[in-house]
Amino acid sequence: MSSSSVPDCTFNLDAVQKKTFVSDIVYRQTVNSTNDLALTIATSDHHPEDSPVLVLAEEQLSGRGRQGRRWESSRGSLTFSLLFSLEAAPGPTRVASLSLATAVGVHTALTELLTQDNNHSVIVKWPNDVLVDNRKICGILVETTTVSPGSSHAVVVGVGINVNNQIVDALQAQATSLAEQLGQPVDIDACLVKVLQHVATTIDGWQESLPELVDRWNRASEGIGQLIAVETPTGFVSGTNQGIDDSGCLLVKQPDSSVIRVTSGTVR
Repeated sequence: MSSSSVPDCTFNLDAVQKKTFVSDIVYRQTVNSTNDLALTIATSDHHPEDSPVLVLAEEQLSGRGRQGRRWESSRGSLTFSLLFSLEAAPGPTRVASLSLATAVGVHTALTELLTQDNNHSVIVKWPNDVLVDNRKICGILVETTTVSPGSSHAVVVGVGINVNNQIVDALQAQATSLAEQLGQPVDIDACLVKVLQHVATTIDGWQESLPELVDRWNRASEGIGQLIAVETPTGFVSGTNQGIDDSGCLLVKQPDSSVIRVTSGTVR
């Protein structure tokens, strides 16, 4: 899709496709959810053969995060999903590790964008967040679907980054944006390109199961060696944070030196 054919498009779609690894772009001014639109495309008769397809929107009306939580996506935010075609369905641990790989790519991009001010602390938080100065700036949601019975599968990586959008008063203490951190509006087009370029590298690492990706995530995280509490579907797990393993599970060391592998949950 050419941006010249889309009125009031914030993005230079031609440049985005030329400078990044996306094979095609589906753009909308407003959607309920870029992930929902990507999943619909994946199961339609016109599903693109090449991947990834970038599904991009100026605004989401019903954005969501993990466990159905609402994700605020007003105009000025960077909201997109990447649609990949896979020959085999990824298992739960592969899906979880894809979210971590994406977070590492976003972390690298945001760190570069914030290098003009070295006072900022950019970290990844298990399982799918990126924080700046302990306030959330990015959320990631990975979902899968079967394209057709007994055929190929699709995985959708949804990313929401607060760039130039206004953070609502109720979330000021928990969330921030690039514009707030830099004290000026950000070129959202350049931001998208930088994020996609770094995410391409880390997703390549995920596809090859490179152990360096785990090392990068652990280096980008905070609190390894410190006490943590994780709320899981079966109750709380507390102990010493040991980072993640090759499958993206959070390792929590117990007083008796045993280690619990947490596959899903929320760090409190």
